[in-house]
Amino acid sequence: MDYRTISQADVEVKAGYDAAMFENLRPYVVDAEALPAGVRIEGDFAQQLEITLQPGEFVSTEPGAFVMSTRGLRPDVDTGGCKQACLRFCCAGESLFRLNFENKTNQKQEVALAPPGPGTVIPIDLAMQSGIVIKSEAFLAALGRDWKLEIKPVQNLGTAMFGGQGIFLKEFHGRGLGFISGVGFISTLQLAQGEQVVVDTDVLLAFERTVSFDVEYVGSVWACCCGGLGFTNSILTGPGLVYLQSLPIQKLARTLNQYVRFSGGGRKKYDSNDHGNY
Repeated sequence: MDYRTISQADVEVKAGYDAAMFENLRPYVVDAEALPAGVRIEGDFAQQLEITLQPGEFVSTEPGAFVMSTRGLRPDVDTGGCKQACLRFCCAGESLFRLNFENKTNQKQEVALAPPGPGTVIPIDLAMQSGIVIKSEAFLAALGRDWKLEIKPVQNLGTAMFGGQGIFLKEFHGRGLGFISGVGFISTLQLAQGEQVVVDTDVLLAFERTVSFDVEYVGSVWACCCGGLGFTNSILTGPGLVYLQSLPIQKLARTLNQYVRFSGGGRKKYDSNDHGNY
């Protein structure tokens, strides 16, 4: 199931603008009516995932994502397998544990989850996409138990060192419904066989495992030092679907850190007449 709205299927292109690739760029907007019964995504810039669990149903989430629940739900934790948990923790910067909620009552129960930052919640039909590679901090939750989040090594040392994903990639696959999150304007790009796109490493959120992932140097010291670029960009080669985020949390953190540094880093007493600084 594709959870994007059909109304967002086309992107306007200015006359005379060569945008052959960008004709396949789609703004990601969730079609609420296409979501399964009992699943709701609320909010705009900072979204919240709300799930109604019928008796016996189960959801796993990233530690720290819990917002609230009905009293009938009791949280539990597991590792999802010792080997993969250790790889996630040691090699991918992920939590060692997963937070689980299972409805063991005879009545429906509800739970609300949210990304750790001001994120957009993206539902993924795992069976339809036959596996998707996601950014380290992108995982939010998954319904049921028939899914895996596995850590697999990258293909070469250069990608490991400069690809922004570490020496391991996180592959999210199985059956059922999974959820990832990104920050800013979320878009998808459908790459044809052999088609390539150059993407800022932080902007890359996820891609189908049919997509080849590599890196290349930007080629100019001036571009790196004075153009706000990193030393490398990600190169994605189709076929497959790519998910992008315009305001990755790393970029937001750098911007806020720069603001704090240049403003002195200290607290300023609030002045009701000084509206321009707030």
